[in-house]
Amino acid sequence: MDASQILLAIVQGLFEWWPVSSSGVYILIAKLMGYGVKSSYLNVLSLHLASGLAVTTLLYRRAYRLTVDFVKLRWDPFLKGYIISLITSFIVGVPLYYAYLSVTELYGSIALLIIGLGLLITTIILFLKHTSGGRREIALRDWIIVGILQGLAVLPGFSRSGLTMGYLCLMGYKADLCVEASFLLAIPVLLAAGIYNSLNNMIAISNWIISLVIVYIVGILSAKTLLELARRIRFYYFTLILGILAVLGAILQLLA
Repeated sequence: MDASQILLAIVQGLFEWWPVSSSGVYILIAKLMGYGVKSSYLNVLSLHLASGLAVTTLLYRRAYRLTVDFVKLRWDPFLKGYIISLITSFIVGVPLYYAYLSVTELYGSIALLIIGLGLLITTIILFLKHTSGGRREIALRDWIIVGILQGLAVLPGFSRSGLTMGYLCLMGYKADLCVEASFLLAIPVLLAAGIYNSLNNMIAISNWIISLVIVYIVGILSAKTLLELARRIRFYYFTLILGILAVLGAILQLLA
């Protein structure tokens, strides 16, 4: 396994959870290294398997409770919204997955830029008012919108975490709830994408397994860092960090 594949695995593990399109950055770096766009796209999607396992490990108690409540039909508002949002994600994402080659990455960069600017404006408003996001129960409408945004993130350039967490923050939900909801929604999608695209993986099996291990380790550290930030810092500091990273990520992709 060469250094380029190690670097790409680190990029995927690190940026999956932050408001920068991990797929977009992965493909951009892979192009600079001489890899093809389509093969890079399939490779990064296959590595989603490790990202899904990483966040499952991090939130295993919450994921287990959701699974048990689902099986026992104890559907509280969070679980109902979660299921509807997840279904929406697949309805939007699956067709886009098959059509992505005909869709320019420019739209993803613009969408991320809008979210980033919105977060920066939100930061200023919250700071001036000395308030923070305090909503604790996600409305069904917002679950549906988050599902649509997550579905769009199948396209390179659309940051799943940036769009889902960013939108929930803009709607005034508590930072840790925004991160947790985004992470939990990611689990089935990342696992499904990883397993399906692993069948089309074009790199040697030994290199792929090493890449999965790297993504898993880096992904846990990255996700845990973001979750801790959401729990410990003031809400407007959190939106400021997300906003700056989203804008920088969008500009990078637009310039590329």
